[in-house]
Amino acid sequence: MAIALDATSTANTTGTSSTWAHTCSGNNRILFVGVGTDFSGDVITGVTYNGVAMTEITRQATIGTNNYFAYLYYLINPASGANNIVVSASGSYNLRTDAVSYTGALQSGQPDAFNKATSNTTDQAVSVTVVAINSWIVAFGQSKGAIPAVGTGLTSRATEGINCRIGDSNAPLSVGVNTVHFTRASADDIGVIAASFSPAPEVSSVSNSYSYFI
Repeated sequence: MAIALDATSTANTTGTSSTWAHTCSGNNRILFVGVGTDFSGDVITGVTYNGVAMTEITRQATIGTNNYFAYLYYLINPASGANNIVVSASGSYNLRTDAVSYTGALQSGQPDAFNKATSNTTDQAVSVTVVAINSWIVAFGQSKGAIPAVGTGLTSRATEGINCRIGDSNAPLSVGVNTVHFTRASADDIGVIAASFSPAPEVSSVSNSYSYFI
């Protein structure tokens, strides 16, 4: 079945944790949560949804001094309905968070592939070598200045309003290298994490025909 956008949500909190509600619905669900901080250090200790631990795909520190960290987490088959996402940190920090859920995703073996990148630039690209046909890419970007805009290959889905944004390919992709971009009007330290996720198999219905002889 085809992947489709389900829901988005955001939060911007200062503290040792951030809690907000996200509603998942539909079939073959998958949830992604991007987390950014404006603290020079690796401070995020975990993310849960409805009390279930989410899996970290990877983390990326922005280039330069006073590195900001970006994180991307996922959960296959998150509980349906409105449930809390909880981001935990090792101390009190500014926690910038974007979440997006989808339907039609394969319920095992995710993510399909992932990559990350950082530089001081106006156009931060990251390439993902997609393995499964008709996968989508989800990408989380963080800059040290204003919120990065989506560039080629991405559709914006959510931003917490300070320096992070999450987006996706908004379309199935071909197998092989696919590149997505976050941009800024002026050069800035930008960190990006991108992951492809594959679709659930198509369910075909077979009708039986019968012949009657008299």
